[in-house]
Amino acid sequence: HTQYDAETRLLSCGGEWNLASLTELQHFFEKIQWPTYGEIKISGKDVSVMDSAGAWLLNEWILKLQAKNVKVSLRDFSDKAATLIDLVRERTK
Repeated sequence: HTQYDAETRLLSCGGEWNLASLTELQHFFEKIQWPTYGEIKISGKDVSVMDSAGAWLLNEWILKLQAKNVKVSLRDFSDKAATLIDLVRERTK
């Protein structure tokens, strides 16, 4: 289960981040009142599955936040998920 805590500015990613959950995750992201300055942290500690679609979605939102001058830091992602996120980021530049 993925949730965002506006007070601590922590996005806790959980569950499946894959093509099957893409629409649901997209709707979730659109409902969040994202900050317009400062920093947010994104934790992948509870992600059970991530495929390239999930990594693409995460990267898209990171880019949107960075465009608003919000610094984004990732933490607690598995090595496999972190590698996939980096790979997708490089391919979509």
